[in-house]
Amino acid sequence: MGWVLQDDVSGGTDNVESVTLGYKGKAYVLDLGAENDEKLAAALAPYLEAAFEYGELPEAPEGPRPVVKRMKKPAPPARPAPVEETAPRRNGRGRTRVPAAQPRKDVVKDAVEPPAKPEIRTWANENGFNVSTTGRVPAAVRKAYEEAFPGA
Repeated sequence: MGWVLQDDVSGGTDNVESVTLGYKGKAYVLDLGAENDEKLAAALAPYLEAAFEYGELPEAPEGPRPVVKRMKKPAPPARPAPVEETAPRRNGRGRTRVPAAQPRKDVVKDAVEPPAKPEIRTWANENGFNVSTTGRVPAAVRKAYEEAFPGA
């Protein structure tokens, strides 16, 4: 019993011939029926007209070829549905359990670290600003410090 070639694209077995192709340094063998061979020739025609021949590719091997099952790309994994909490959960002791706040991933921190507060406080007190030794440094004082020391 002889081998029957099957069209690699359509699966048909009528008038199937092996076609050898070369592309980017690799040789390919396709078993194509007359219709798919014509489609391939038509698709390649503009490229083959612009190209020049550079030698011969080896003939397609005789006999059975490995059966390659073409699989579709697997679908990406499904994302889990967002969890919507309708009411705070209780931890069993009468207290409400609240999920911990997650840091925002879309916020980019400045590459330059702001000057240390003690330096700003010392400068501010020496230059007529009334700044306490603890707590937040007022924005106006910080702005004045940055204007006095650009790039600091």
